[in-house]
Amino acid sequence: MESKPLDVKALFGLLLEAKEAARSGHSDAHRMGEVVQNALRDADPAVAQQAEQLIQAHERADTGLFIDAPDGSGSAETPGGDHGARVESPIIDGYWVGEEIGRGGFGVVYRGEQLVPVQRPVAIKILRTDLATPAMVARFRAEASVLARMNHEGIARVIDAGLDHANRPYVVMELIEGESLIKYCESHGLSIRDRVRLFEQICAAVQHAHQRAVIHRDLKPANVLVEDRGGDAIPRVIDFGIAKLVEDGGIDSQTLDGHRMGTPRYMSPEQRSGDGGADTRIDVFSLGVMLCEALTGEVPYAQTSSRNTYQSPSRPSTLVAAKSPERSALVRELKGDLDRIVFKAISPDPELRYQSANAMGDDLRRYLDGRPVLARDAGFGYKAIKFMNRHRFSSSLSALTMLALIVGGVGLGVGMNRATVSRDAAEHALAESERQRHRAEFVNRFLLNDMLGSIDPNVNQGREITVREVFDTASAKLAGRDDLDVETQYTTLRLIGLNYGQIGAHNEAMSSLRRAAELAEQFHGGPSRDGIEIELDLYDIITSNGRSGSTELGKTLARDAEAVLDPTDRLYLRVRLRISESIDELARIVDDFERDPTSNRVDRLVALANLGHLYAYASMPNKLLETRRKSYELSLEIFGPDHSTTLGALATYAAYRVAKYRDHDTLDLLYRAYEPSRRMMGLEHPITLMNMRSYAFLLGRLGDPQQAIELLEENAQGYSDRFGESSITHTLTLSYLGRMHMVAGHPETALPILERVRDEQAHQWSPSHKTNVNAHLDVAVCHLALGDGASAIVEANAAMEIAKPESLQIGQAFISLADANRLQGLSGEAMSYAQQARAIIESIKPESLLYFDEGHRLVEVFDHLGDHQQATALQAGLDELQAGWLTATDD
Repeated sequence: MESKPLDVKALFGLLLEAKEAARSGHSDAHRMGEVVQNALRDADPAVAQQAEQLIQAHERADTGLFIDAPDGSGSAETPGGDHGARVESPIIDGYWVGEEIGRGGFGVVYRGEQLVPVQRPVAIKILRTDLATPAMVARFRAEASVLARMNHEGIARVIDAGLDHANRPYVVMELIEGESLIKYCESHGLSIRDRVRLFEQICAAVQHAHQRAVIHRDLKPANVLVEDRGGDAIPRVIDFGIAKLVEDGGIDSQTLDGHRMGTPRYMSPEQRSGDGGADTRIDVFSLGVMLCEALTGEVPYAQTSSRNTYQSPSRPSTLVAAKSPERSALVRELKGDLDRIVFKAISPDPELRYQSANAMGDDLRRYLDGRPVLARDAGFGYKAIKFMNRHRFSSSLSALTMLALIVGGVGLGVGMNRATVSRDAAEHALAESERQRHRAEFVNRFLLNDMLGSIDPNVNQGREITVREVFDTASAKLAGRDDLDVETQYTTLRLIGLNYGQIGAHNEAMSSLRRAAELAEQFHGGPSRDGIEIELDLYDIITSNGRSGSTELGKTLARDAEAVLDPTDRLYLRVRLRISESIDELARIVDDFERDPTSNRVDRLVALANLGHLYAYASMPNKLLETRRKSYELSLEIFGPDHSTTLGALATYAAYRVAKYRDHDTLDLLYRAYEPSRRMMGLEHPITLMNMRSYAFLLGRLGDPQQAIELLEENAQGYSDRFGESSITHTLTLSYLGRMHMVAGHPETALPILERVRDEQAHQWSPSHKTNVNAHLDVAVCHLALGDGASAIVEANAAMEIAKPESLQIGQAFISLADANRLQGLSGEAMSYAQQARAIIESIKPESLLYFDEGHRLVEVFDHLGDHQQATALQAGLDELQAGWLTATDD
């Protein structure tokens, strides 16, 4: 079939890719040059002229750049020629600028040296002059500060950014002396395994940046330099975040309408289309293309002259076999796992790719370790989920997985780890009697005919339905069945209840499970094993969602377990690890689990969670933190990194870690909880909202309050949309938002927000609840920042009236009273309150960093009052105490 002539956009893209190949010295450059010449020959003359004019303009922007020829014609060359005219060296305060060392899609690079505050070699990149707008420069500097905080051996750090004396935007980066990725692999004759090891390191570097919400957008071999350190190959990613600096600066970063800034050869379909749907997975795609090129010398997507689009990719082993048939050993090495890893990374569908650079790195590590890789072709399960997503089933992936397991023949096993006890009981029952097998067959038929049948388009006449409607329909149909024995009814009700719980319909879940428990007691004539299992399911839903009734149900469980079960029974242990209020008992259970490799891991996870609650009540922060860490690690082992249970456990661990370690490691943990939950479950999901709030607040405390404010405003809207503006969760986010405005130095903006929080929480909590105390204290501090001592005294006194005696909150109130009286010129009263605050501070033990924050605030009060001796003594005591506190245990 004759190929269709190219339009301007397609021909421009082809020229740009050929230019990039020629510039990088790629082995495919000659063939691509021939493709370009054929395309130019076949194109309409007007189209060819416009495309060549565009590539010349692109050359001027990317190379000739800042100086025009006297006739205004520019100085660009066609692909493969000179890379542009001479550019005048920049003059930048605080830097010496040397010779030009490279050119790329964003500008010209010079060797330089930073002179202040430290002397060190640097690379200085001068960017295109069309980027130099005031709005861009402001955003440019802010984003550069974020990039500068990236601290990973595999990333060349951004050190500075601004405008030179000629008003040209520049970026200062760490100077890397090394070869580009592909050249290094070839010049050093690296084996396939060594090349894979390099990529494992590159994936780790990319993941580090992604955790800080920075996407590269132009990953290619030329942007990965490999240093040789004593025989060790160390890959360093350069230009990380420069595309983000440009795009987030409000600049039109498209080289042509519909073609995003980047290198077409390595760009994902969604990035090339420029439809705005790109996320971190565009970097994963580029990593996959680069890996294929490093392994074979070829990229998996061939460029054709018929259209500037992606063709069907070739597997690495196929590329080698076609180009070098004699290299059969290499073909065998690539075939299988490496083929699968590359194919997964470069899938045109982002949902089929590795969902993170870390996941790709993990699979590379599996290959190196000789373990099975996780990459595989999309099978029935993936296609089924895609079908269900079209019917709005995405709101509960776990519930759908459960249904798929049951319809596939699991019978009564409910499938989800949260309900592992149900599966175990069902398997035992099926082995026990033929009657149980018939009951399982009924459940399968019921699911197929009454539940899944409701999504039949012939039944719904094309109307999309929700997961909730499926279970509502099934529940109603079950209630109308009079041909079922009681045992089958409570078994099916239990299944429906568990699924209601998975989709967040907690009232319906509890109703179904309570009815199932009643029927079980009716069938067995009293407490029974089945009844206890159902009560445990109900107990888990009540406690995990903060509903009332857990205390009474716990007593029922204890009584029924004592009456029916032997103390050595596993089910008896399940009851105890949920309801025990003894730290010693739960700690012993956890120890027994850890020593027994055959123990049920979900039971162990429940035991750790409850032990953590007891440590919290007992004010044992170090043991609490260690327990939460173990909970997260075990959840990761059981469910994997992207399961909602793991994300929740990670967020809980990180949130407790914030109390002691307010650092970037904790921020990384919070981001690892927030980003996947938002990507997979959406902003409206409670886990996403919780993780997002924690991440935003620490992000602001660590130096980026403006971005934190933006995230918290979005978070508040998310809680409002899901739970309403009067909800406790929405009000809590507002309190975080108000405090973040204080961190950002905006007390006038914070005040109305914090006053609203104070008023709303007065209706949400009992009068003496510590939340109300904190609300008054926050408003008092805000008034102090505004210089309003009188209003601060009113709020501090209100906090004093409801705070617990001899608590940190009393100390905080005294500090605010001291500062407020100082502002009003009442030095004697101020000193009296400050002394009382110090007495409180020194009489209690620190439980979080808030203790030291308030201690330092008191130091400032003493300084303002002129008592520098007391300020110095208090500061020294706080420093010594904090050093010991960080290494202390609860023993």
